[in-house]
Amino acid sequence: MGMKYNPAYGTLAKTAGKAGKKMIKFGWTLTLIGLLAILGGLLYPIGIISKEIFLIMLVAGALVMFIGSMVRTVAILKKK
Repeated sequence: MGMKYNPAYGTLAKTAGKAGKKMIKFGWTLTLIGLLAILGGLLYPIGIISKEIFLIMLVAGALVMFIGSMVRTVAILKKK
């Protein structure tokens, strides 16, 4: 791992290695999938999906987004 200037703290900080960068990308991918599931819930008012499917998509999308944010957090904490 290399050192990189972090303007937020005004110090040098470790940069994420290849594994850390892959984990961060994976976390963002999970977050995007969750967002798409939540946005898919917009089909309910149009009448394309049922109320049960809407609730499942809403809860599942929120959980996947939460897991994605936790994966990104672990990747960031691993490099410290």
